[in-house]
Amino acid sequence: MTGGTTGGAGNGGTGGGANTLCTEPGPLPPPGAAGGNPACKCADEAMILLPMLALAAQTNLGANGFVCGSAFPIPAVVPSGSYYVPWVADGMDFQTGDENNGWQCLQITMPETIHCQYSFTKGTSPVTSGHGGFPLAIYAESFEVAAEGDDDGDGIRSGFAIVANPDPSGQFIVEPMFIDQPDE
Repeated sequence: MTGGTTGGAGNGGTGGGANTLCTEPGPLPPPGAAGGNPACKCADEAMILLPMLALAAQTNLGANGFVCGSAFPIPAVVPSGSYYVPWVADGMDFQTGDENNGWQCLQITMPETIHCQYSFTKGTSPVTSGHGGFPLAIYAESFEVAAEGDDDGDGIRSGFAIVANPDPSGQFIVEPMFIDQPDE
């Protein structure tokens, strides 16, 4: 990644330790705002964060016996030629949900800036299917962690997703990451 430094992904919760993520130079816009001309790429970020999110979902299943309920995509709109600064206040962005649902259920800390829209969906796989990918989440206890981006701002989205389906013994089969148009 260009301009890579150690970011704040994963702070000892089920997401694991810090990962090397790209951070934007200079002062950041306020939380909830987009910054222009990103130095970082959605693809690079998604390759680190999606396995972390899938592991968090599996860890919750092992610890609590259930798959977290779906979370709202963050940010609400796919960043187009920009990045997003998530809110860190309770009830905002990755601090939404509760112990059974949403981002709080996954117990992860996301980086200070994100370059993709992130989603966690239980029982379906909208990003994988929207990008024509396979395999899909096919059971009520299946899940998809996904990211979409548009680094060059041309309206064509890149897509990245990890789908996990339970096998007959209740263990998850975590599929390899689906990748569609990573340079978009």
